[in-house]
Amino acid sequence: MDLKRNENNLILYFMTKRPRLLLLTDFFPPKTGGIENYLYGLFRNFPHPQDLFVVAQKCPGDLDFDQELPFSVFRRNLLIPFLFPQWLLTFFFVTRLVVQKKIDVLLCSRALFPGLVGILIKRILGKPFFVFTYAQEILIWQEDRKNRKKLRRVMQEAGKIITISNFSKRILLDLGVSEEKIVVVSPAVDFARFYYASENSQRIEAIKEKCGLKNKKVILTVGRLASRKGQDQVIRAMPQILSEVPNAVYLVAGEGEERENLENLVRERNLQEKVIFSGKVKNEDLPYYYAQASVFVMPSRATAKDVEGFGMVFLEAQSGGIPVIAGKKGGAEDAMQDGKTGFLVDAENTQEIADKIILLLKDKQLRKEMGEKGQEFAKHFSWQKQAELFLAQIYFFILNLPR
Repeated sequence: MDLKRNENNLILYFMTKRPRLLLLTDFFPPKTGGIENYLYGLFRNFPHPQDLFVVAQKCPGDLDFDQELPFSVFRRNLLIPFLFPQWLLTFFFVTRLVVQKKIDVLLCSRALFPGLVGILIKRILGKPFFVFTYAQEILIWQEDRKNRKKLRRVMQEAGKIITISNFSKRILLDLGVSEEKIVVVSPAVDFARFYYASENSQRIEAIKEKCGLKNKKVILTVGRLASRKGQDQVIRAMPQILSEVPNAVYLVAGEGEERENLENLVRERNLQEKVIFSGKVKNEDLPYYYAQASVFVMPSRATAKDVEGFGMVFLEAQSGGIPVIAGKKGGAEDAMQDGKTGFLVDAENTQEIADKIILLLKDKQLRKEMGEKGQEFAKHFSWQKQAELFLAQIYFFILNLPR
């Protein structure tokens, strides 16, 4: 590829015409979750919001939320149960919007169902589409024969496939997706928000008081209470940790389907005074929960149908100068540096989890060194940079379309 020629073409295209984009998504704030945070972070920092339009699923609080956004959002019930396919009305709405707004590229938040709408838009209107993937949903869909067939069709017809880590890229390659179609655009972090949290002593002390963390060495996990996140493994490791670090406590921030099972596990091991469930944490309070921690740990495990595609929480923790412990399987390898900013561990090995936590809790200098390296690492994950990388991929794709 003649890079200089492509750069000159890109500059010329940018000066004459900016592409108009439409995102179709069933995952978008104010609903919370990893995909929602990723898409919001990416498009909130989009360089030209006037050229971006979003069609998103209705959810509580969406009206007030959307009013603060710099781009236009159209809310709908995207799936209608009594129709076949259930997204038929969404397809008609998106088709009309693509024509009215003179959209150049349709962006599909997932392969199924938004990617199926993308295929029809491409065939009927001749407009290309990009599709986002995150690892977990691909593993689930490829287990079902019908979904696997649809998935392959979407991957074949998509102009580009945007994925969040090198791990998720390998999953796509195993599916037979052409490497030249795949673009890794990893999640990022609002670095300053977590970096400067330690300076707000009033809010830190309020949470310390609320959760009973005074004079404690805090092990923290932030995330949905789900089996793959590994909170149960940290609880199982706590007796050994406490034998070495008696003032350690485990702060579990988040809600989810595993809460009852985790609470039962705590009672079985008589750890009620040592494991603290904070419940769902408000977004504005999140940096000050990280500021409580000596160590951040989320030993995610992988199953045939569930895996951590990246792990934005590792970037958040490292931005706050906290060393991290992550599971070896999944995409966390892209979100931290093993041996430098923390450790990758076997999520099924509670002994290894305990050993690494104990090591960090007992060695203040190691915590400091890893925390500083973590901040240096995390600050390179800028949402603005990732948004610009994504937009450049769109420019180059359009430039290379047949004329």
